[in-house]
Amino acid sequence: PVARLWPQTERIKCAVLAALATRDDADRSDTYWTMAANGGRGLMKYFDTPVKGLWRDRLNPDGTFVEEAAPASSFYHIVCAIQELDQALAAIGHPG
Repeated sequence: PVARLWPQTERIKCAVLAALATRDDADRSDTYWTMAANGGRGLMKYFDTPVKGLWRDRLNPDGTFVEEAAPASSFYHIVCAIQELDQALAAIGHPG
């Protein structure tokens, strides 16, 4: 597999924290917010499943997903990314 779900959530979390850390430099901060948004778009493809509310975990090199059960451990990563984003948006005064 080329990509897994959980690193996508870490990508969002890192970009959000970098955006907050550089908020005194608008250009740098905007770059990190863009990276967070791109991470969110990348993560969304993992949620495109036949059963709403589930996710896929491993993306193959050809762009297809490994057919397997959704790992429960991924839920932790998903929730943490949402929480980090929500807290960061609140910190800059943006409604989440």
